[in-house]
Amino acid sequence: MPEDFGKILASWQVPEYDEHERSMFWYIGFGALGLGLIIYAIATANYLFALIIVLAAVIIYFQHRGTATRVDFLVTGKGIKVGNREYSYRDLKQFWILYNPPLVKKLYFSFQSSLTPRLMIPLRNQNPLKVREILLSFLGEDLEKEEEPLSEVFAKWTKL
Repeated sequence: MPEDFGKILASWQVPEYDEHERSMFWYIGFGALGLGLIIYAIATANYLFALIIVLAAVIIYFQHRGTATRVDFLVTGKGIKVGNREYSYRDLKQFWILYNPPLVKKLYFSFQSSLTPRLMIPLRNQNPLKVREILLSFLGEDLEKEEEPLSEVFAKWTKL
């Protein structure tokens, strides 16, 4: 990490993506759904949709074959760093923490640009009060968010 990105105030390791235990039933069910969607796409001459379904299946297959690597997450005096990506505090809009152990222990960041998706960082075994105290020195906190985003609930439920 470059010296000019500030002093490290907190750090821990996080997985690159969530890994899910998928049963054979999951693969059969989603395989049947994917095949059904491909047949529908071809029957309606929507070949781009068929291609998207095939690409999604290939991505899920290759993601399942590997294991998520762990990357360093750092909170510094200038911003945050996830793996090799650095985000300065001026690019971040606010943060919020959802903490309901053992189910939910997550730190979220929203960006100034509405085109940039929110960033979710698992808190793992970090003390959320300490992380919150550090971040409040640099960013505003969104106290209205109390539930996981629907997209993450859906992804967890479908194991995607």
